[in-house]
Amino acid sequence: MDRSRNAVLGLVLALLGFGVVMIYSASGVLAERQARFGDSLFFVRKQLIWVGLSLTVLLASSWMPARFWRRSAPWLFLLSLALLAAVLVPGIGTKLNGARRWFRLGDVGLQPSEMAKLTLVMFLAWLLDRDPERMRSLLKGTLPTMGAVALACAMVVVEPDVGTAVFLAVVATLLLLGAGLRFWHTLPPALFAVPMLGWALSTGLLATQFPHLEARIRVFLDPGSDPQGKGYQIGQSLIALGSGGTWGTGLGLSKQKLLFLPEANTDFIFAVVGEELGFAGAAALLVGFLVLLWRLRQIAMEAKRPFGHFVALGVMLLLGLQTAMNVGVVTASLPNKGIPLPFVSFGGSSLVFTCLAVGVALAATREEGAEGLASESLEGP
Repeated sequence: MDRSRNAVLGLVLALLGFGVVMIYSASGVLAERQARFGDSLFFVRKQLIWVGLSLTVLLASSWMPARFWRRSAPWLFLLSLALLAAVLVPGIGTKLNGARRWFRLGDVGLQPSEMAKLTLVMFLAWLLDRDPERMRSLLKGTLPTMGAVALACAMVVVEPDVGTAVFLAVVATLLLLGAGLRFWHTLPPALFAVPMLGWALSTGLLATQFPHLEARIRVFLDPGSDPQGKGYQIGQSLIALGSGGTWGTGLGLSKQKLLFLPEANTDFIFAVVGEELGFAGAAALLVGFLVLLWRLRQIAMEAKRPFGHFVALGVMLLLGLQTAMNVGVVTASLPNKGIPLPFVSFGGSSLVFTCLAVGVALAATREEGAEGLASESLEGP
């Protein structure tokens, strides 16, 4: 397993280094021309600080005993629920663009939904570690477990952040299916949700309560309906990807980053990668992510306890689905949703919690051996 661990750490370092290079390329002009920044290295300096903090968190969390994370899992999940509730309180949470999703302390922001992604996976792994067969029972396993998932998703929806809520639900469902959740147990909520979604669309409730979501879906279905409004960002992203061709325009030579493509250094950095490094560079980056996911799966398969197994699988799902969603949005394969590309996009709290997730996965799968497991079984969970 040491080989897989070293491979995971090496791939994370490579992705972080690549991200710093691309952030400089994508943000240099923006940072230099905007008076509030006034320095082409503004974003790179901030990212280097976050990278240093994130690597410290990754290494520290990876060397914590597996027992610590196993026993902390339910309490950390409760803490994330408390933070999701607190961020909705005026004066505590910061409201931006109609959504209350952030705690702000000066220039530093914390998004509790980022913490919820990891703690939900850890909580589910903790439940499955206590009773690996629980998901085969509808009343004792599926309903209470899915109830906890639904509670976390509902609190994220209220912010509102429907995309992250869907993300949490999909990750949890896939993880539980891998743990033995019977497929027919998922049918009742699905049969309830589909008619409700149709009703919300037909009555205009979706447009009233979530106008930004309705607009994004409308532009996704008809990209030419609002080319200078909601569809502008996607249009510029596709221009960037198309301009890159096979080999790209060259590192640092993107034209769309010259204030044409919004969020070029954050959620849409993959478009800059595609323009500057072409299809070859974008494909190589995705191969790097696939190798990282494969190594995480290897670590999960070699874990000695269900907790480590399901935490590693959950982190693999978190990274894989987030990468797929980001690339899907940038290529107009999915409706627009603000979601960063792991390790590569500019960002703070997202990067820290992503590295923390990898560290927890490495720690949770590093057990003390048969004697240690036997002594733990006498002490309880």
